[in-house]
Formats: sequence, structure tokens, C-alpha cells
Amino acid sequence: FFKQKTAYEITYGDWSSDVCSSDLAVTVDPDEAAEAIVAGYVAGPTLDTTGHAAYYRPSTDHVTVPPRASFQDVSSYYATLFHELIHSTGHWSRLRRFEATTAHRFGSATYSKEELVAELGAAYLLGAAGLEAPQVQQHAAYLKGWIAALRGDSRLILQAAAAAQKAADHVRGVAAVTLAAA
Repeated sequence: FFKQKTAYEITYGDWSSDVCSSDLAVTVDPDEAAEAIVAGYVAGPTLDTTGHAAYYRPSTDHVTVPPRASFQDVSSYYATLFHELIHSTGHWSRLRRFEATTAHRFGSATYSKEELVAELGAAYLLGAAGLEAPQVQQHAAYLKGWIAALRGDSRLILQAAAAAQKAADHVRGVAAVTLAAA
């Protein structure tokens, strides 16, 4: 069994209050950070932000969301957009969670798991942008419905969380790190 150990290099120097000043803090606008995540999605789907509904269409690799102005707030817009972008990472040309020919019927186990992945992945991206998830009660009720559809699979949440993290990392262009056994 391996134990994780963290090593820090310590150098001696002047750790005066000038070095640790709050003046060194960097402030990032969450709206700009969220837009940078969207813009930084390399080889992502075609994006249409003029739709009447939000959806991802795997057959054409296309994400559609309503215009930003039609959302209650910035967080709601990005929660919806990120949800659909997470779906797009399942495309056969990306992370291959589903094939273009795979049927994901509403309410099926595969559909439910994908919805859970998309909700969790969107939450990860919102956090990365510094935005809070909007309408927590609504999202919790939404997730509860999909979890109920998958009752009996004790590994579901761990599998979905892992897939969501992988999808969020893919959207952000963060390479997966594989740790070699020592």
C-alpha cells in the first residue's frame, strides 16, 4: 500500500507582510471567467446562442441555448450552457460516453446517468468560473429525479462524479493526470 506524501521546498527569505499582502490578490470577474471557459473549449461543438430551448444534438454535434438576455441572471445562463457543453463531451470524437447511434430514451438508465453527469459537470464549471449554482432547490429536485431512476446502483454517484470531472476538465482543456505507482 502506498501512502501519499506531499513535499514542499522551503527556501529561507524575508516573509515580511509586504510579500503576503492582500494587495497581491487577483480579482477575476466570474462572467469573464465563464466566457473564457466557453471560448477555450477546443474542438467543441457548434454553438448557437439564439435558440428557444437548450439542448445538445449529438447527430450534428450542436449545442443550442436561448440568448443570454432571456435568463434570470448570469449564473442561470452559464449553468444551462455548461450543462449542454458537458453533454457534448460525450460525443464519439471526444470522451465517448455515448455513440451517435446509441438511443438515450427519456427516463432510461443511460439517459438518467448522462443527466447526472451533465448537472455535476456544470456545477464544476460554475465553480471554476467563480459562479454560484442558481436555484439550488430546482437543481436538487432535478437530480433527485434522475437518481431515483437509477436506484439500486451503489456506484452511480461515484461513476457520475468521475465522468463529470473528466468532462469539465475536457471543456477547460485540463489534461488528465495519471499517477504512476512507485
